[in-house]
Amino acid sequence: MKAPTGYSSTESDTPVPVVLGGENGALPIVRSLAKVGLRSIVASEHADDITFKSRFCTEAIVLKEFDQSTDQDNVRTLVNLSKRFRTKPVL
Repeated sequence: MKAPTGYSSTESDTPVPVVLGGENGALPIVRSLAKVGLRSIVASEHADDITFKSRFCTEAIVLKEFDQSTDQDNVRTLVNLSKRFRTKPVL
């Protein structure tokens, strides 16, 4: 996974929005954030999530299917993502 432009851990204090996809509301959220100049990282358990295709999605992260056996893996993925940035992403 590459860091989105403008979201380098050493270059920016801009909050990084991480939008959880998989629902109809994710795409409008990503578009709304883009209107104020924020590009989003999208995380979803669906590899074909429509939000991944948005021009405002700077990075797509496919999570494991949500259930009790994968919860810790998904949390670990999101925590590791947050460690890449100087400011904590907004989930």
